[in-house]
Amino acid sequence: MKKTIVLLTIVLAVLAAPLFAEVTVSGDVDYRFGYNADAYSEGSDMDFDAGLGIDLSDYTSISLNFSADNEVDAADDNAVTLDNLVLTQDITGAMGMDGDFGVALSLGVSSFEPVEYNGVAGYGDFEYSDEDGDNRYDLWNILDPSTVMTKASISVSDVTIDAALYETGSEVFDAPQFGVNVYGTFGIVDASVNLLYVKATVGEDLVSLGANFAAEAIEDLMVGAGMEMFLSDGEWFLNYGVSVGYTFDALSVGFAMKSDMESRDFGYEFMDVTDFAINVNYMVTEAAKVFAGFKIAGDENPAVDTDFADAFGYELGASYTLDVVTYSLGWADGSDYVGQTGSAVDGAVFARVQASF
Repeated sequence: MKKTIVLLTIVLAVLAAPLFAEVTVSGDVDYRFGYNADAYSEGSDMDFDAGLGIDLSDYTSISLNFSADNEVDAADDNAVTLDNLVLTQDITGAMGMDGDFGVALSLGVSSFEPVEYNGVAGYGDFEYSDEDGDNRYDLWNILDPSTVMTKASISVSDVTIDAALYETGSEVFDAPQFGVNVYGTFGIVDASVNLLYVKATVGEDLVSLGANFAAEAIEDLMVGAGMEMFLSDGEWFLNYGVSVGYTFDALSVGFAMKSDMESRDFGYEFMDVTDFAINVNYMVTEAAKVFAGFKIAGDENPAVDTDFADAFGYELGASYTLDVVTYSLGWADGSDYVGQTGSAVDGAVFARVQASF
């Protein structure tokens, strides 16, 4: 039933789109395939994400975001999901107020994550969730997908304050929860500071505090850093990372470091895991490039020695962009770089096709 409602909503939005002043459609398709000759195994995955934006006027708009994954069982009603349906209005603009001060209101926001700038090295933005999808480091995404919230955005010059209040009555939460994110440009630095508070039905107070920034230290040299601390039922989790990216003509190099720490007792000492990664890209032509990624994963259990060969991951490959489609081919073994697909390509030859619109 849910799938039918989602599809009907999308169809009605598309049919109604020509009635409005301006309509924008954006999204991407990502297909990945991997084959491991040693294990005689293969895996594939294809994701589709799309967004539809409708401008009702110069100051009011509607946006829809939906996604699909071919790994989901066809019988599952969530095979196609409506991720977001939001009505946004520029309050000060609609009132005829111009200047550096602005207020906007968004209704129906179903996700609220901090603005992140620190992923400048090509290995992602340090979202602080572990590779197995455990949400202990990702409180921004534990909200019920059906949660509806109201978000107010106040901007002063180059600084914006987003404040979101999650609606009560959810089956998951029994008390108000809120998030605040302050971000903007300060000289050559883009910076963001965030706070999230959630109270779950089990009585836990979940609090997240974080900050991150990125800056062009010198021409073609980007640096970034981020940290996030989570407090929950007397336990704490701390994650921080730095990244550096440098571009010289056709060559670009990135370095990233991320560390996870937590207070829980695992029988040997508190968790302290640090990963290091580096990547190199060379543009052979405007359309073709070769790339390499290397990663050294930290030891999650200090009581057990891990061989360097088991901790070392790497990736080699090449890609070519034809029109709006990028084709990639290579070998990946635990690098988490271009061919990142989990078990689909781990220790395997991989092929990847990506298209954005």
